[in-house]
Amino acid sequence: MSVTITVIGTEDIRGLIPLSLARTWNVMRWTPASALTFSVKVTRHVFSINKNTCLVTLTEKVSADAGVHRITFHVRAKDNGISPLMSSVPITVIVTDINTHAPVFNESSYNGSLYENDYLLPFITQVAAYEKDRDQVQIAFSFVFDYSGTFRITSDGKIQPTRALDRETRDEYPLTVVASDGQHNSTSIVTVKVLDRNDNNPVLTFTDRSISLDENIPLGTTLVSGLPASDADIGINAQLTFDILSGNT
Repeated sequence: MSVTITVIGTEDIRGLIPLSLARTWNVMRWTPASALTFSVKVTRHVFSINKNTCLVTLTEKVSADAGVHRITFHVRAKDNGISPLMSSVPITVIVTDINTHAPVFNESSYNGSLYENDYLLPFITQVAAYEKDRDQVQIAFSFVFDYSGTFRITSDGKIQPTRALDRETRDEYPLTVVASDGQHNSTSIVTVKVLDRNDNNPVLTFTDRSISLDENIPLGTTLVSGLPASDADIGINAQLTFDILSGNT
């Protein structure tokens, strides 16, 4: 015969799961347990046994996270006769994994960018997370705040806008992404930058200007020094040049 026992692998379960085998021998109609002595044969000192009661207990941490999923040892029963007789039974302990860890993001933070006024709603960036537990569960992604539905995240962590964005309205969106395995959550920050397009005309902040000058004024005399003009774009898109369109004759 053999005995298979399943225990739950946790961070530390030493001594918490005693395995009493005395009843097993009684069921087999062997000598009563009180007249037997028991011993355990195992290659590693994970278990201890009470030689009189056959109470087997864990003495080491057993965790499926450490790659320990199956441990087999043998328990020997020996009678106390003048010529002792003995028998043994193999015990297999299967360590099953439980969900003890929160998902872990591959990166502590992410960055992405897209151009404003992009109505194709491009892919911005992708987040990823994994489970330390052996029996992985599906990880679901969500936002703590999505700016009134401005962004969405797919089941595989891809982040996209739901509408075209305007850099002049807002040029950066910090997003807190939540990874959940159904029991535990973890978060990571995704910073989305909105890049500029040349989509704004320069604005001249005056409508008319009259200049008086005397005749025979010397050539090269400055008549206008700096026009009040601005552009809502940035960088090269906001660098202004001036020329005369009409009336220069």
